[in-house]
Order: sequence, then C-alpha cells, then structure tokens
Amino acid sequence: MVGVRKELDEGFTWTLLRRMDQEFGVRVNDLYQMIECHSKLAIAKIVIEECFETITDRHTRINVLQNVVYNCESHYIRTNFRGFYTAILEKDEEIISVASLRIHGTKLAEIPFIATLENYRSQGMCRRLMVAIESALCYFKVENLVIPSVHETIGSWIDRFGFKHIDPSMINELRIWNTLTFHESFRLQKVLTFTAGGAREVRESENSDNKNRPSSSNNSRLQALFDLNLEPPEEVQEISDDGDITSNNTE
Repeated sequence: MVGVRKELDEGFTWTLLRRMDQEFGVRVNDLYQMIECHSKLAIAKIVIEECFETITDRHTRINVLQNVVYNCESHYIRTNFRGFYTAILEKDEEIISVASLRIHGTKLAEIPFIATLENYRSQGMCRRLMVAIESALCYFKVENLVIPSVHETIGSWIDRFGFKHIDPSMINELRIWNTLTFHESFRLQKVLTFTAGGAREVRESENSDNKNRPSSSNNSRLQALFDLNLEPPEEVQEISDDGDITSNNTE
C-alpha cells in the first residue's frame, strides 16, 4: 500500500508515504522510489509547518512535527512516533493537502495533523483527502477515527465531516494506545462503518453546505476510492509484517 499512487476523480491522486529505509523494516529495491518518497515527505513537512506552529517536546526538545512526518522512533513512549504514515493529495505533481496518520490495529486510527496549501484552502481539498483516508481505513476494517481539534474548528469537524465528541468508552483506549494530543485541544471521534466487503458507507457531499445524501452513483464512486487491485488477505498480511497495521484486533 505504501507508495502506491491511487487515482481519484478530476485528476487528483492520493498516496500513503513513509520513511523508507531498512531501519524501519522497509525493503527498498528501487533507489529512485526511495528518493521520490523522501522528497515528497520533505514537501509534506513544509506544508504542515505552514499551517501549524512549531511544536517542541518540553523534555526532549525534539521537533514533534518533523518527527511525526519521518515516523521517528524513541525510547520514550510519549515521543515514539514509529507507525506514522503521511497521506498526500496531489494534482499535476503538486502536493496540495497532507495528513499524518497512525493506525492502532482495528480499534482506532488517529490523524493529529492535516494541512492544505494556502492557495487551495476552502476548496474541498481536505474533504477529498479525508474521504480517501477513511475509505482506506474501512478497507482494513478500522472502527474509529480520532482527531484533535482546537475549539474554533470543532463545529466544522462535527457539522461538515461527521465527527462527534469522544465517547467515554473510547477514553481508556486513547490512553492505552498513547495517541497524540496537544495542549488546549479537544478529541473528536468518527465511527467508521463499512459493508461486508470492507467499503465504507460514505455520506460525504461535494458541497459542504448540502446535507442531502448523494445519489447511488456518487455513493458507489466514493466507496470505490480505495482499490489496490490486490487480494485483501495478502495485502493485509504484507503490511502487518511491519507491525503497524494488523488484520486482527490487537486490543
């Protein structure tokens, strides 16, 4: 799955990236592929840094944004960012929107950062990337998606993206998995539903102000966003060998 560019509509594509070297259990046979991946991660880091202030861990003094993008390991649980992936939305070879993603078995996934280039904001780019990510998560039957939000954006995440305030039953799970959160942020949760084949029952609209359900043809198109043309058991097993995404519940 990592490094495979997936086609969306209107010429957009999205790709899941991760730092590629043997230290992180990634076998790289193509040097060009590794260079391309690391170049895109560097651009993704710039996009995120344009949208967020620098976050420095007060004890280790590390740059949290940078370490998340490059999924850096640490002996300290609080600053161990192994397992993070970077999802990018592109059009005409330009990276437009970026999200940091970490999956904790089938119980939950977290997205602590999502950012869009200034020239493309308020044009539905965040929505495009979120729909693609959620479709992928449902392919792996992940049940919940969790994000941190500042107070000013809570309403948008709830009204436009279908999130809700954290269910009390989820709070302990967040502690167990050491999910990333920030001072003065609020946790939001979205329950992901999927069909027997793993495709999510998407209820997004191209117009964020239109709350009517899309037609059956649009719904089918959105359900098919994540299609690797691979047999699911083989693909899931390949990723679970790396220890970050598993086909079984690791609770």
